Amino acid sequence: KNNTNNNKKNNNKNNSSNNNKNNSNINNNHHNLQGQEQLKRQRREQLTRQRRQHLELDQLVMVGSAAEGLPGIPGFGPAVARQLLQMFGALDRVLDEAEHNGAALLCVRGIGQ
Repeated sequence: KNNTNNNKKNNNKNNSSNNNKNNSNINNNHHNLQGQEQLKRQRREQLTRQRRQHLELDQLVMVGSAAEGLPGIPGFGPAVARQLLQMFGALDRVLDEAEHNGAALLCVRGIGQ
């Protein structure tokens, strides 16, 4: 009877230890997932900032800046530049369209009028 009680106690200790390990693993997995989500969010924010900076630079090149020594594209103001960049995503794509066909550029108000 004494051995049976000792076995039960040992089983209870093992079960308790296993439960603690399982809970610890669950907590670690939860923290890892939170960390991964935070890294994903930070990466998205970084990419958004970089994209915004590229668009601002493209717009500056299109519009021009005396302070920066950029002549700009004649007839392109901030509104037209912004619309073109929203439509095409980057100055390179705007220039490609202008070289190849240009018809899509006419969809932007202020172009070809």
